[in-house]
Amino acid sequence: FPDFLNYIYSAPEVKDFSTENVLSLRVLGQCFSVTALLFDTKNFIMEDIKQIGSIPQYIVYLNDHDDDEDKQEIMAKIALTVAKRICEIDASSPLLSLLQPDCFAYILSKIKLSVGHSDKHKRLLKVIVSYASQHRDSLSLLKFARMFRWDYSCGDAIRVEYFSMDKINPFTLIDDEKLDIAVEILELLKDTSWDMDGASEADGIIEDCTSAIV
Repeated sequence: FPDFLNYIYSAPEVKDFSTENVLSLRVLGQCFSVTALLFDTKNFIMEDIKQIGSIPQYIVYLNDHDDDEDKQEIMAKIALTVAKRICEIDASSPLLSLLQPDCFAYILSKIKLSVGHSDKHKRLLKVIVSYASQHRDSLSLLKFARMFRWDYSCGDAIRVEYFSMDKINPFTLIDDEKLDIAVEILELLKDTSWDMDGASEADGIIEDCTSAIV
């Protein structure tokens, strides 16, 4: 509350926001209908989201505040930031447990890969496997299979979709650890009770995993 009073009684150019206090101030701004405070906290949040480490608290807040008028805009910004910096996210990051499947699918759809980036392919596969392991109860076989529909930017700017006629096996683009990742994916598929909707698309993943192992 002291931060709220400081905002109310300080000069307009003084905005003492931080990752730690901005959400409390936003809630107070909503309670007391302080339009300027809502505008200023939103601007701070949109900038702070550029830091991956700040994102989890905003997701928790938005999940608990469906009535926030800027929820869709903030979530869209979060999704684009995560897509842009996916390789900075550790497979054990708490961020993965907070993202809903539809949001995670949207993030994956925004990722563009280059064929020569082996490390990015490896890290992305690890993130997908970790995410699917944490959200297996809310996923389906079809949703899981579609997590591997990546777009590739080739030298001539042609985008090649993973499940197109020119399908690219991502495991052939990884220098190391592909055996361990392939085994994790197969184990995940074996241990789930997903319905068979999407089985034909999953066949492609199984084929690629098998080729990485043998």
